[in-house]
Amino acid sequence: MKQGSALNDPQTSKTLDRLYLAARGDWRRMLRIAPQYLISLLPGKSFTNLVAPCKLKDTYMAIPRKKGKFLYSIARSMNAQKIIEFGSSFGVSAIYLAAAARDTGGKVILLRQINEYTQINIFIRYNAIQ
Repeated sequence: MKQGSALNDPQTSKTLDRLYLAARGDWRRMLRIAPQYLISLLPGKSFTNLVAPCKLKDTYMAIPRKKGKFLYSIARSMNAQKIIEFGSSFGVSAIYLAAAARDTGGKVILLRQINEYTQINIFIRYNAIQ
């Protein structure tokens, strides 16, 4: 990571740390849907057909830090000007992409409704998310 990058911004780091800390409890939330997951392993069954999205609304499913930094590096090295993200959980990957967009002067376009469960407001301040 380049020194002085948006990813090294103290507020960005603090937000990512907070979200990753909250995501550590995902295993407890996933226990609620364990029976449906096990059933989905049977031939002809589908996890997405067995588990309603509302059952996962409190689950972060955050991209690991190493992969987030990789996303950032790819977008940054390409000098990406328009980055499109389809879907989002709590916005962790969007933060990495928006950091790259901030550094390149680009924009991130999120194709997902931003609601009370999405935690990406830090980058609205940077005008990196449309």
